[in-house]
Amino acid sequence: MSRWLRNTLISVVVILGLLLSTMVIVPWQIKKQGSNWIAENTDRTLTIEKVFFNPFTLMFEISGTKLTEQNSDRPFVAFKRLMFSISPKSVIKQAIILSRIELDDPFVNIELLGRENFNFSDFTRLGGEDSEDQVAEEKEPLYFSFNNIVLSNGSIDFTDQTSEDKTRHQIRKLDLGIPVVGNIPYLIENYVVPQLSMFLNNAQFKATGKLKPFKDSHETKLSLTLAGADLAYYAEHSPIPLPVEVKEGTLDFEVNLSYLVSKTAGPKLLLDGKLTLSDIGLSELDGRELFRLSSLILELDQADIFSQEFNLSSLEIHGPQVYVDRDSSGSWNFQQLIPPQETTTADQESVTPEDKEGDHLPHLTLKKLALTDGQLHYHDDFVPGGKKKNLKTDASPAKKTQLSILDLNFQAENLTYPDAVKSPFSLAMKVGKEGDIKVAGTVVINPLHLQAQSDVSAFSLPLLNDFLPANVKTSLKSGKLYSTIAVDLKQLPEKLSGNFSGKLHIDDFDLRDPIGNDELLAWGKLDLEGIKGTITPLSLQIKEVALSDYIANIQITPEGEVNLSSITAADGPEPGSQPVKVEKTVTAKEADPEGPPVDIQISTLTLQGGTVSFVDRHLTKTFSTTMYDLGGQITGLSSAEEVRAKVDLHGQLEKHSPLTIKGEINPLGQDLFADLTISFKDIDLTPLSPYSGTYIGYVIDRGTLYLDLNYHIENRKLSATNQVMIDQFTLGETVESDQATTLPVALAIPILKDGNGEIHLNIPVSGDLDDPSFSVGGTIATVLSNVIVKIVTSPLSLISSLIGGDEDFTGITFASGLSTIDPTQLTQLKKLAEILATHPALIMEVSGFVDKEKDPEEYRQEQLRKNPAGGDFDEEEQLQDLARARAMAVRDALVVESEEIKSRIFLKKADIYQLPEDGSASRVEFNISSK
Repeated sequence: MSRWLRNTLISVVVILGLLLSTMVIVPWQIKKQGSNWIAENTDRTLTIEKVFFNPFTLMFEISGTKLTEQNSDRPFVAFKRLMFSISPKSVIKQAIILSRIELDDPFVNIELLGRENFNFSDFTRLGGEDSEDQVAEEKEPLYFSFNNIVLSNGSIDFTDQTSEDKTRHQIRKLDLGIPVVGNIPYLIENYVVPQLSMFLNNAQFKATGKLKPFKDSHETKLSLTLAGADLAYYAEHSPIPLPVEVKEGTLDFEVNLSYLVSKTAGPKLLLDGKLTLSDIGLSELDGRELFRLSSLILELDQADIFSQEFNLSSLEIHGPQVYVDRDSSGSWNFQQLIPPQETTTADQESVTPEDKEGDHLPHLTLKKLALTDGQLHYHDDFVPGGKKKNLKTDASPAKKTQLSILDLNFQAENLTYPDAVKSPFSLAMKVGKEGDIKVAGTVVINPLHLQAQSDVSAFSLPLLNDFLPANVKTSLKSGKLYSTIAVDLKQLPEKLSGNFSGKLHIDDFDLRDPIGNDELLAWGKLDLEGIKGTITPLSLQIKEVALSDYIANIQITPEGEVNLSSITAADGPEPGSQPVKVEKTVTAKEADPEGPPVDIQISTLTLQGGTVSFVDRHLTKTFSTTMYDLGGQITGLSSAEEVRAKVDLHGQLEKHSPLTIKGEINPLGQDLFADLTISFKDIDLTPLSPYSGTYIGYVIDRGTLYLDLNYHIENRKLSATNQVMIDQFTLGETVESDQATTLPVALAIPILKDGNGEIHLNIPVSGDLDDPSFSVGGTIATVLSNVIVKIVTSPLSLISSLIGGDEDFTGITFASGLSTIDPTQLTQLKKLAEILATHPALIMEVSGFVDKEKDPEEYRQEQLRKNPAGGDFDEEEQLQDLARARAMAVRDALVVESEEIKSRIFLKKADIYQLPEDGSASRVEFNISSK
């Protein structure tokens, strides 16, 4: 054997020996040095069951490793087996190259012990901190390449020891596979393709990806999948207190995420995939239901997070149930979920209009939105002002508001923001047992442009009872709403513009009396056809309004309260306090003085089959009456000042006494206009005995009333004539009443009656509607009262009322010294004779008077002209003759007109020198009395 060969063999043997020795020495040193270092530097224990090293393949395998917690036997980190193999290329490439890494059954326990203090924080304090100089000296990176990385059946426990319930999260069956990852230059362009799967708190999570972590662009693509995450568990252990209790719910998602950043372009974060929420149940902290959801499925085409561009394929919401509650203090349940926000002045000033204009608006596109089987439950314990809602008795508890909306379905397509794209949509819901509401159309979100048609069928109006204002004391017993309304709304730069059209019907309407809970207002059918209008300027046109089979019941309680006035009750001054001043009614054109007038037009208003009943219990005896067959038409209603609507209405009181109302009106203009003629015939007065007994002190034995009225209102001025005729009016027995008038009504009636037993009165009324002291009823009552008073105090002034004029019938005047009647006064005497002839109960007394200063000389001159040779003149005797001659001249003039009144005209002796209150002393005075 040559020397060279021998040396070679010796070298090989030595090398092999050294290599074989490393199989013993290296594992021994790893176990010894590792355990010793841990023992010397920490309060932990490191246990390694077995270490194997193959110097020929450079493969390490460590088995049965356990690192304990500080001063404890509990494991902090443990694994069953760790194997890695070093590639010989490491020397050539001057890099750490591991050809294979395998980790079996790893376990890590992480505990949060305090603020920024974990169970591994002792390790972070061991190495100290590198100085800035040391960091700056690092120029070349440490190159590495790890290949065929396999982690299997891993486990991680995380425990929050700072929380009251020691929140714990677990990861089980953690599997990770990475074919290759490294920063060697030739590997930088290669994708790192990791695969991860695990169970996070029993929810399966998977992730795959393609990454270039060491390239300047940092290109990353990940696919994440989560199945069956228990939301109730995470909510229960949330580190932040939640305003709601999550009772149940699961989360699933399949998400693809791409992240790209480079030195030349801004970062991009792209997202797409699917997210599903299932069986969600939320409640208030006191356990009351708040929200339930069968499922929510969101499919995302792509979202550019940094550019705020979101393209959603679909959003499906199935079976949502929303519970909206308001407690007795007026607080809403959802309002309590929003934490109060404090905005300082500095915060407000920090946002300027320029900042807002510079904000990048998010771009949203949703191809399909679907909500199915939704429900809304509304419950309200709050009563504004503390008033009770129950209408029957004040002692009854306040009524709680409840409303449910079921079968709520909503569909929409191609929703976009801020791009202006038409998006079709449809909405359907069931309200109550029978009510259906459907809406369909298109919408542009920005700027808003809505084109839609709504159809309401059999909506039960009593559902609105609990939503009426607290001061409304009436309620709806029945009523169903049907409507078809089309709208076209468009948001312009400075206003909302649009128009609407359609029709509306309300059937079987029944509004209850707030006092006795009886029927107050009801109808069989109300139709509004041909509705059209605009939003700006505001206008409304209705082709036809038809009300049929309607009933109105007006009642006055024994306390004098009218049921109509009791519909609303103001929360204001107590009884006996100063009344609130009533302001002038605001008309359509006064609603917005600065804007254009509201244009309102109703072509035809038709009434048919109406019945109005009136009951007054505020009397000695209850009075009741009913108007039947109220109907007719009003055509051409308009808010235009020059337009006059034609009125033709009719009815029958107690199916006997006809009522007609004809003329023209304009109630919708700035100032009310009316020119109406009202005829009310053959009204039996005997049923009015409860009123006559209470206010006159007599019952009515018989009598029939006829009314012919004309009312003209223009420029806020009223001018009216009231022609009244009462036939065969006879009072009966007296009635004791504290409210009875002291006026001599019984005396006035026979004086007012004519020869046919009729009483004719003409009562003119005029006044200013803006005068708070003026009222039509009060004026008429005053006129009637004055008529009766004049019968007693000045009967002759009554004649003016009987013939409807302003002439003075208290007497006539004569020329000085004469007893002949001036022709101009004969007309007045003729009218007086007619009144006497038609009123046989009237008796007239005639008294003559002279003027002591003027009559003697004029009378002497008149006598000398008649008899120049006359004798001496006895002034006293002659003046007595003159006064008597004047009275006889008047009597004869009246008798000439009507011979039958001769027996009821008497000459009455009086002091002929008595001066009148006003006018000439040369006169004849009349006095009227009754038989």
